[in-house]
Amino acid sequence: MATTHAEFLDALSAALPDGALETSRVVLRENSRVFGQLSGNPVESLGVVFASSVADVQHVLRLATEYKVPVISRGAGTGVSGGVHVLGDAIVLNLSRMNRILEIRPEDEVAVVEPGVINHQLNEAVAELGLMYAPDTASYKIPVNTVSD
Repeated sequence: MATTHAEFLDALSAALPDGALETSRVVLRENSRVFGQLSGNPVESLGVVFASSVADVQHVLRLATEYKVPVISRGAGTGVSGGVHVLGDAIVLNLSRMNRILEIRPEDEVAVVEPGVINHQLNEAVAELGLMYAPDTASYKIPVNTVSD
């Protein structure tokens, strides 16, 4: 017996903390495009999961595998290269809430960060140590407070 997208969304909702899964049209539309795609009519995803932990990510990936639903990961949505490109029935895994810098080791120039950290945040954190994160991608100068969750 084939499962439906509604069953998949119900399973996600049951596995995740309250408020982690969004299916409102506004949220779907906002998370089915990137910063550089300001216009157009993107295809909307089935839902958006705002992951706050590794456990949330694991739940999404396990259920998406079980139900054979594609997963599109999304950071802060600042990319201009089409990283979030929804083509059909998929779930967007929004990682913007996982935005902590976990560790900075200046002695070997290593930073351990969660996937929602944007370059600007990391550069501000390491600047006081006389370091910088060299890749200057398009998101580098986007202030944190202009990126919505």
